[in-house]
Amino acid sequence: MILYSGTGHVDTVAAAFPGEDVVTIDTIDELRDALDGADRAVFVVDPETIDTEAVEEVRQTTDRTVPTVLLSDDPEGVDLDFDAVAGDDPNADEIRTAVERARRVAAYRESVDELYDYSRQHTTGEFNTALLDTRREADQRFADLPPLDSVTIDVLLRERDRQ
Repeated sequence: MILYSGTGHVDTVAAAFPGEDVVTIDTIDELRDALDGADRAVFVVDPETIDTEAVEEVRQTTDRTVPTVLLSDDPEGVDLDFDAVAGDDPNADEIRTAVERARRVAAYRESVDELYDYSRQHTTGEFNTALLDTRREADQRFADLPPLDSVTIDVLLRERDRQ
């Protein structure tokens, strides 16, 4: 499922994913409701059309990772944790590529978070198969990343809250 918040690109987003549900999100409540019922949702957002602070709050309170694609030519000026950028006026191929990149980047970030959590719970010097498996998963997710451009590197290195 593709969740889309913006104006003027819904047809392009739909063309990028024929056969996949594209749900237009106009409010934070609609985003929250859509995420409750979506297993593998990706959020494509034009930051000019929705409160990015509220989006971040929703993303932080959901129980799973929500890959996010930002529609902006100036991602550094946007206060939102995103996984890929498609630009202000993308075509269907650019959106499709950005969504795939966001899914891979989000999966890698999630695997690193899991590795971090296991590492915090692990006693130093103690052999732990689960920790090794988690490390292998993170390594595989890194290998699965698309070629790293400067935006993706910034996303991967961005500091995030860890509990």
